[in-house]
Amino acid sequence: IDGGAVNWHDGANKGSIKTSSFTNNSAENKGGAVYWKGHEGSIEDSNFTKNTALKGGAVYWTGIDANIKNSRFVLNNASEGGAVFLENCTHGDKIHMVISDSYFEKNSAKNDGGAINWNDGKDMTVQTTQFVNNTAKRGGAIFINALGDYLITESDFTYNEAILGGAAYLNVENNATIDYSTFDYNKAVQG
Repeated sequence: IDGGAVNWHDGANKGSIKTSSFTNNSAENKGGAVYWKGHEGSIEDSNFTKNTALKGGAVYWTGIDANIKNSRFVLNNASEGGAVFLENCTHGDKIHMVISDSYFEKNSAKNDGGAINWNDGKDMTVQTTQFVNNTAKRGGAIFINALGDYLITESDFTYNEAILGGAAYLNVENNATIDYSTFDYNKAVQG
């Protein structure tokens, strides 16, 4: 049901995926390619293409401290989080996610977060990352519905589309900062 290619369930601590490719994987529920429930994980120099799931077309991740670096997500699809779905874990008080030097193109979500859906977690940084032609109902590229501090920096958003928030839909209670980023040709049908 979870993790079409890889299922790292409870206790997957300090794990890493490097220089790997995941194509045409699917899961009925979470993580079309990768389901990860653990701490201090990293995905680096990897490609995710045409993966599908209900939540997290390519990756579903819940835990404390994760990094996605220098990776590509293309043509992944889900109801929530077309490429990546991040969710709060039931233990630990500081959940932090860093996505850097990565590329998201033509990912789609039926509902929220065409590329990324960050649901009910804390603290996220997106830096030097490109989002191109991603689509969803809310947050064509990024959907955030959570507490914590959020930073989007030195990133580019181009031709993303949604009903609300063509590039990003942020529903946060603390600090959200967008700096040194470029938004071109994104489209929202409403608001």
